[in-house]
Amino acid sequence: MTAHIMTPAEVLSTYWRHGTLPVDPVSIAQAAGIEVIPFSPGKCEGASGEYIPTGPSGRPVIHYNPTENINRIRFTVAHELGHHFLRHGRRMRDTREVIGNRNDFYEVSANRFAADILMPKDYVSILINQRNVTSVAELSHILGVSTSAMDYRLKNLGYYSF
Repeated sequence: MTAHIMTPAEVLSTYWRHGTLPVDPVSIAQAAGIEVIPFSPGKCEGASGEYIPTGPSGRPVIHYNPTENINRIRFTVAHELGHHFLRHGRRMRDTREVIGNRNDFYEVSANRFAADILMPKDYVSILINQRNVTSVAELSHILGVSTSAMDYRLKNLGYYSF
């Protein structure tokens, strides 16, 4: 487990030296010593993911639902990374409803962390202001996220939907 809470920017600079897009949350997890494992068949029960600080191997574990689409899996892994780096402790089986709960501090902060990891503010700014990418669909494709996640991120960063 990390010794202190790490910001998304610290996580990216420490564990994502590639500087390429899309950011790969599985590579970040592995570089941080976190196992990333799909749920066993029949064990998901509608869950997107979970974070376990100490798994059977003694290392932290992120489980994800392998039946979901790749963008959803990427967001789930980034969300569970948020629980790890923000030191939330064990977070059990986040469903779409739990992850989307805007009243749960841990879920809201893990969602924000995931957005900051997958759609870093500086990268979004470069794409829009220097590379002139203004289509939500194109931005979401480049960053490997859903169009709804991209649209939400653009609004949070102060951009208008294009």
